[in-house]
Order: sequence, then C-alpha cells, then structure tokens
Amino acid sequence: MAAALPLLALAVILATARLRYSQAELDFAAPIPLPPPVWYWAPAVLLAVAVWSYWSYAARRRHTFPANVSNRHAPYLVVSLVLFYAVVFALIWLFMPPEGLPPVMIAGTIGILLVAVWMVRHDRRQAPPAGRSLDKTDAPAAYGFKTTARRLALPTALLVIIPLLLGLVFHVTVEAGAVLYSLLLYPVYAVVQLAVFLLLPAHRLGRLDMTARQIVGCCAALFALVHWPNPVVMAASLAGMCLWATTYLRHRNLPAVALSMGLVATAFSQFLPHDWTDHMRVGPGFTRQRALVALARTGVVDGRRPDTGDFLTELYPGIVGRAATRIEIDRWRRTIDEARRYTIVWQFFSSDEYHRRLAGGGDSTGDAAHTELAAPPEHLHWTALSAAWRDSITHYGSRQYYKTNGGTLTGFLTGLYRDILRRTVEAEQLATWQPTLAPRQRERLVEVLLERRKQLAAAPFDTLAVEQLLLHH
Repeated sequence: MAAALPLLALAVILATARLRYSQAELDFAAPIPLPPPVWYWAPAVLLAVAVWSYWSYAARRRHTFPANVSNRHAPYLVVSLVLFYAVVFALIWLFMPPEGLPPVMIAGTIGILLVAVWMVRHDRRQAPPAGRSLDKTDAPAAYGFKTTARRLALPTALLVIIPLLLGLVFHVTVEAGAVLYSLLLYPVYAVVQLAVFLLLPAHRLGRLDMTARQIVGCCAALFALVHWPNPVVMAASLAGMCLWATTYLRHRNLPAVALSMGLVATAFSQFLPHDWTDHMRVGPGFTRQRALVALARTGVVDGRRPDTGDFLTELYPGIVGRAATRIEIDRWRRTIDEARRYTIVWQFFSSDEYHRRLAGGGDSTGDAAHTELAAPPEHLHWTALSAAWRDSITHYGSRQYYKTNGGTLTGFLTGLYRDILRRTVEAEQLATWQPTLAPRQRERLVEVLLERRKQLAAAPFDTLAVEQLLLHH
C-alpha cells in the first residue's frame, strides 16, 4: 500500500509532462532520456501497479484494520491521500512556470499547505503515527527538541561538512549574504515541505497500520519525486528524508527536524559546485534550463555557429511539430536581424569606450539625445531603459539606418563606429563581429520557440515584436 503513493506520483509526473512539453523538450523532463513510447504507456502501467498494490493491501486487511479505522472509513483515508498527491504533482507539472511563482501559484501553494495541516490535525486526533517501535524508550523527553537535536547532530554535521569540503576542493565561490539568507529562510521552508511530505503521509499511513519502514520509504520516495528530474537533488532528497523521517517517527519533534533540513539544504545549495546541483533547480525550471542549453547547440559543428535559417529548420519539427516553411524562415530572419541590430547598438552604448568618450566630453554633434544621459547600466536589456535611451537605440537599429549604411552588416557596424564612438574602424575589429547568433542569443530564440510552440503549430509565424525576442549579446 505504501508503494502505491510514489507509483501514482510518478505516473502523474510522466502523464502531465507528456501533455505539457513538445517532444524536443520532453527529452529533458526525466533524469535520463526516455524513449518516446515510455511517455505513453508508463503512466498506465504505473497506475495499474498502484491500484493492484492498494487492492492487495485491502484484501489482506479487510477484517483486520486498526481499532480506530473502520472498514467503511479506510477507503476514505486512502482515496483522500491519493487525490491530494495527485493534485500536488499535477499542479507542479501542468501549471508551474519555469521561473518564479505567479500570485495564483503562491495562493495554490498556501491552499495545499492548509489542506495538509488540516488532514494531519485530523489524523493526530485519531492515532499517533507508526514507528514508535524504533525507539524503546517511553520517557517524555524522547519527544523533546534537545533529544531530537542530539540524535540528528552527528548526521547533520556530516551532511554539512562534506559539501563544505567539496566546495573548498573545487574552489566554489560562496557569498556570505546568500548563505545567511538561506540559513534564515530554509528552516521555515523546510517546515512546509515536512508538513506535506512527512507529517501527512506518516500520520495517515500510521492510521492504516503501515510499518515504520514502509512509512519512511514512502516519504523518502515522495520527497525525491517532488525534486524530479534533477538527479543529484533527487538522490540527496531521498537519503535526507530517510534520515529525517526515521528521526521524526522516533521522537516526533518537527522543529528539530526542520532545523536539520535547513542546515543541510543550505550546505548543498551554497557549497557544492553549481554545475553538479544546477543551482538546485527542479521540476519545470530544471527541464527548461536543460532544454535551452542543449537545443541551443543544435547545428554547432567544431565550434562554428550555425546559420540562423538552418538552426530554425532543424529545431522546428521537434518543438513546433511540423517543418518550417520558407516564408516563415525569411520572416524569422528579418525579425532576428532587426533584434540583433538593436542588441549591437546597445553593446556600443554600454561599452567602456563609449563611457570614456562621455566622461571626456567628446564631440556631441548629432548625439545630444544620449550624451545628456548617464551611461546605461550594463546588466539591463535596452527595452528596460528610459524612453530617451530607447529612442536613440531604435534610431540606430532601424531598418532605415541599416539601409543608409549599405544594407550590410559591415556597413552597419562602420556607421555605428563613426556615429557613436566617433572614429573609424579597422578591418580586424569588423572581423570579430560574427553574422550568426551567439550562444546566449540562440538560447533566447529557443526559449521563444518553446513559449510560442502552440501558436506556431496552429498558424505560420507572421509577426513578432522585436522587443519580445530580448536577444542579449
């Protein structure tokens, strides 16, 4: 019975990910690449195994449920628990955005937490969780914070020291402010996670007379699956929850367990190399980031950047679900070229040379609109600047300015050196400007395709506001 919940959660993850993602992005929605047929038949198989697990449990316990659970009430306990986790994992994989949490998702998270707390309080009034047999003592002190903290002290210390040592070996840069922020907030976040993935299944499965080992295994598997598909974080979550669930069943002191989880999570997120943990991304955020990086390398051979048209032609079938037409490719080229012109102009305005020219009081003839302004902050995209800056960048990046300077990349760049930096340009400098998209720009283009794949699948690409491409240099 305890195995049914993780199996159901995995079935929901695979089914909802299949509904949400294109085939190109679906390849990155699992810890390891799965063949396309698996995404279709695996959810049904997992669901069938979960149902069989429940029915076999019900058949064995039909007349031997615990005294506080009637034969009529037992199915309600099971169904409510199953529906709760099915909704949780479906919300994550259907609606959670890759970056940030919109207000509606925050409200949904609070609602899920309140439901979990209500269910736990209801169960605790009926019976304590199983697992008391793991500790022979019956002293009231066994439930105290100090006793629980002492039991967790050594394993917590080891789980903190190991990432710290690895960070020192691999020269990980640690920001003191980020560590302090994590130490303050992560224990609070740990309480939320423990309420949903430890307290609720422990108390409800305890009422159904599950053994302590079954409860620990179920909680650990659920906690690992909520961090799907990041393999490193999943493995750490599985091992960590085995420790915290076992300790909670022995001592039942949540604050001490939450403090341990907060310390360990801070060590893993701040001290380990970020290319191991991928900045602790999980769920849709981890899937999107892996897809962007991998798909942006499409067509790259021996470090040579692919032509924009070839790049799009190769991506379209996997993302959009159909081949791109020649008219679409031409329209994409024009839109991307215009977005790149604006980005190049922005690079000129944010360059050190332009900053020095402003500081030195260089000739401002024909350049008054922006010499009156302070140099723009480099970390912003030009669309986030003031109206005066946007007007200047739009002027130099316009199609008219491009055509006036010969309608070629070389002529356009020569004009920018002349009009913005007030000097001529050498041929060697022009050669450093490549006509193809940079890796970060290819990632942004892939992101646009993934965000608009349903619209593109329904109708050919027509127009797209250049500002929406946000092609950073």
